[in-house]
Amino acid sequence: MPDLMMRATRPAPEGWIVDKLVRRISLPEGQVDPKRDPYRHWPLIAPDHVESGTGRLLAVSSAAQQGAISGKYAFQAGDVIYSKIRPYLRKATLAERVGICSADMYPLRPRADVHAGFLLALILGENFTRFASAVSMRSGFPKINREELAEYETAFPPYDEQRRIAKILDVVDAAIQQVEALLAKFRLMKVGLLRDLLTRGTDQHGRLRSPGDTLRDLRGGPIRQIPRGWTVGTLESMRASDRPFIKTGPFGSSLKGEHWTESGVPVVTIGSLGEGEFTNSELLYISDRKASELSAYMLEEGDLVFSRVADVGRSVVVREAERGWIMSSNLMRISLDRNRVVPAFAHMNLVAAASTREQIRRAVNAGGREVANTAILNSIKFAWPAFEEQQRIVEVADSASAHIRAVESSRDKLKLQKQGLMHDLLTGKVRVAL
Repeated sequence: MPDLMMRATRPAPEGWIVDKLVRRISLPEGQVDPKRDPYRHWPLIAPDHVESGTGRLLAVSSAAQQGAISGKYAFQAGDVIYSKIRPYLRKATLAERVGICSADMYPLRPRADVHAGFLLALILGENFTRFASAVSMRSGFPKINREELAEYETAFPPYDEQRRIAKILDVVDAAIQQVEALLAKFRLMKVGLLRDLLTRGTDQHGRLRSPGDTLRDLRGGPIRQIPRGWTVGTLESMRASDRPFIKTGPFGSSLKGEHWTESGVPVVTIGSLGEGEFTNSELLYISDRKASELSAYMLEEGDLVFSRVADVGRSVVVREAERGWIMSSNLMRISLDRNRVVPAFAHMNLVAAASTREQIRRAVNAGGREVANTAILNSIKFAWPAFEEQQRIVEVADSASAHIRAVESSRDKLKLQKQGLMHDLLTGKVRVAL
């Protein structure tokens, strides 16, 4: 069996001391009752409250608000709260005040010669995560215990250098948070832009029409405001003539059966419907032989895949690279006339138009269960501009999306740079000037 004890793979930098982590921290002894004062009023942190890899706390609420009843660990300001289950997720955060945490977490209290910010960086770092992930699988369940934690050793710089390392990483974190705040603002602006595009339209130059160019108070229907020149009709009125308008997937809810394979022809599932695009997280596969029997269910470029259960109305436009087969009756394929409808515009109507979402919600609720069907989609009314204006609207929306993706790329690059910087600083490859 390989030796899983983590030791320095290169000589420690000058002035650094190699030591066991447990000699530089203290672990909690005993648990507290979250139903009793003062603990019931203290914030309770669980693994789900911590963002993976960043050290950021996502939610804060008291033990009483969460209805906690089982024993918890108490922590103090300056402790590093570390999730001992699924270490590969790298969930740890620095406590800013007293509180309690789940028994699935350890409050790691740094001793006087360890800076709290440095300890957090160490726990989130690549070397510790690799070690913790390896030893946690000894029992078959990804969880690191005290005995395994006691095996870890690393090189500790002097306290002042730890403090400077933590400060540098804090500056990078602040930059990442600024970019994420900007992203949140842009995403909110895009929501407003889509609303305006679908109620005001664009002129021939791609600019939003003025409110004076709209017709208001369309009585007797769910759509109350449309630009001049637009028409109101059902989604079915824009159906393709050579294919069924709506096709429900061929498979039942069971994922068992001889037709499922490790690879082959991809099958779209509800879990693979992302935010406007497919993801690979929950794709299934069927054999080529089985796929040939289901050619009527093939997704073609420009089709809409519509979720009829769970998050009803979520939809994705099929691109050429995403051809596959619908998995089950949980999803429906919508085929539109691409000479009259820009698929991305229809998708915008489904996910962004308030009138459409309200029609879907009311129709589903009227059926007594949260499932959409063909009749519901046939009855939904949309506001349609001419084909050229649909294209302009999609171009404006795509431009906003491209801008958001560019900012997301900048954020992701910052995160990668931080990981590289953390490794260099925590191993002493890059030293912080005195």
